[in-house]
Amino acid sequence: MIRFYYGSGSPFSWRVQLALEEKGLAYEPVLLSFEKGEHKSPEHLARSPHGKVPALADDGVTLYESSAIVEYLDERYPRTPLLPADPAARALVRVEEIEATHYFGDGFGALARQVFFTPAERRDAAAVEAARAEVRKLLEALDARAGKRRGAYVIGETLSRAARCADAVAPRLARAHARAAQLRAELPAALAEEVAQPGSPHARKTSATVVTVASSASVCAKTAST
Repeated sequence: MIRFYYGSGSPFSWRVQLALEEKGLAYEPVLLSFEKGEHKSPEHLARSPHGKVPALADDGVTLYESSAIVEYLDERYPRTPLLPADPAARALVRVEEIEATHYFGDGFGALARQVFFTPAERRDAAAVEAARAEVRKLLEALDARAGKRRGAYVIGETLSRAARCADAVAPRLARAHARAAQLRAELPAALAEEVAQPGSPHARKTSATVVTVASSASVCAKTAST
């Protein structure tokens, strides 16, 4: 059976887990505690030499890096493919994966460091505002690209790795929205109100991209209960 090593709150782990679920594959989830440093243990470093998650073991094959793992799963288990057959569409899926894992990941990472990991007395309101502006710009660009394609999903009429890659960041957006309520007393009032605004690009679901917090959260609940 596939063994899937993940860490709580890791969007790269969610990306792999969503692929496993979409393909209907049986797997054993193995939660590694960041707090206990289990991702830096000798056992995990043998699987993932940089001490990161996710990692996956399957029938003698051990992999790390979410992009490589998802690619492997799609080729090793071709039923319910997550890439379209058309070469141009396949290339567009990979473009959107890069957008989500690199550009969006970098932009939201800057925001997350301030919102989640910086004490109130050291939080930089200007940095929060700048990071939010960058995330807003990236989300609006994603909406524009998906809107021009006029498909049901990010690319085309069927679910692909592009949509699932975007889905993987949705729970972090939900957490940022929840955290915003706690920031009301810590950030300038005007900024805290903008962060907590349900209609802001960072809290909303877009019909063009079909990025839903619920779809990802329901899947992630599976590992949280094991």
